[in-house]
Parts: sequence; structure tokens; C-alpha cells
Amino acid sequence: MKRIRTVGVLLISALLMAGCTAQIGGGEDGPTVVTVEKIPGNEQAQIEAPEGKEQTTTAETSLDTQEQASVSETATEESAAESDKITDSMALDAVKNYCFTMVPDLKEGMEAGTYNVSWEVESSDDTRIVVLYRSYTAAEVRYYIDRATGETHVTEFVSGITEEEQPTDESFNVRDYL
Repeated sequence: MKRIRTVGVLLISALLMAGCTAQIGGGEDGPTVVTVEKIPGNEQAQIEAPEGKEQTTTAETSLDTQEQASVSETATEESAAESDKITDSMALDAVKNYCFTMVPDLKEGMEAGTYNVSWEVESSDDTRIVVLYRSYTAAEVRYYIDRATGETHVTEFVSGITEEEQPTDESFNVRDYL
């Protein structure tokens, strides 16, 4: 839809610029008619006045205004995309909420001091966040979160039982737990 609108605006602008005439000033002979042409690669239009007449005005092209609006729209969309990205604190809160949902008595056990658990952002870059959950069972559960989509897959490591991190069948979207 955006592409169609942009193509339409550009087409209309090109048609307007192709044969546009303007009236500038006037004198004893009446208004002076000049032709306005778009100079390729230039943001302004060139005004050609008839011989003997003074040129005092340059006209901005309507395309320039439309290009600025398009750039502004793109910047707004990029800003919105950036604001949609999951932050480290959002990921941490979502994983906690997920754990409380999966283990209903976890919160009460923590508050009572029965369960010794912790969560931390283990690593984070532009595309992925890894949240480490140390369970009351001594398992280290890692949540690998795609920062843009929220898609999450889970691994588990239990010292003395497994030799390395093992993928689990768990997967979810952290956005569902924000």
C-alpha cells in the first residue's frame, strides 16, 4: 500500500513538473509567464524568464516536500520498529512471568524462602538476549530470545547430570508474558 501511494505521488509530481507554468510579477505588459523545469538531481526548479525580464524567484519543487515526508515516514517507521524491540529488562520480566505461570507455587516458595532461585541477563546483543534462570533444583535454564520477534527457545544444564546444555521442547514468545 505504501509503495503504491509513493509511486502515485511521484507520478503526479512528475506530471505537474513536466508542463508547469507560473506567473511572476507583472508590469505594463501584464503578467510575465515563465516555464518551470525540474533540474535532474537538484532539489529546486529552474525558472526561465523571457529575455529582458528580471528573474527574482526560484520555486521549490513539490517533489522535494514529498521526499521529505517520505523520509520522515521512514524515520517514524524505523523508530517504531526500534521501540518494538524487546529490551533486556522486558525480557527478564517476561521470563519471570513465564516461570511463575509454568510453576504456580514458585512465587510463594520464593517469598517463603523455600525456593532459592535467580534470574539474570547472561548476555545481550543487537539481535538476541539470553536470560539465565537458576532453578531451586540446581538446573540452569537459558532462554534464548530473539530481540525483534520475541520468539524464545529454551535449553537446560544440570551440573553432574548433563555434560552440556541440552535443548528442551519448550518454546514460546516472550511478548505473551510482558
